[in-house]
Amino acid sequence: MAEDSLLLRIKRKNQTFFITSSKADAFSSIKSQISEALSCCSGEDADVTIPENMRLFLQEDGGTLLNDVATIADHASIKDGSILYLVFREGGDNWEDIDIAKVEE
Repeated sequence: MAEDSLLLRIKRKNQTFFITSSKADAFSSIKSQISEALSCCSGEDADVTIPENMRLFLQEDGGTLLNDVATIADHASIKDGSILYLVFREGGDNWEDIDIAKVEE
């Protein structure tokens, strides 16, 4: 991995996406990478998986919505290995809740 590269974990329900990114990448770019990954191998509805129907959050409680035009560098707390949370639009102005499956030990 290049020196300025970051490995981000993007979580949604029982899925985790591993995205290699750089601090200069906008969150819209990260959403595009997720959309591309989902379009090739998912049972998800194609309309749901377009970037415009996705939101990324910094905290599991939904506290910080990551704006599409913002970059990783705009959020000093995002480091290599950070976890971001993904939700999809359910229709209209309704969005999924952040609902991460817990792993039982």
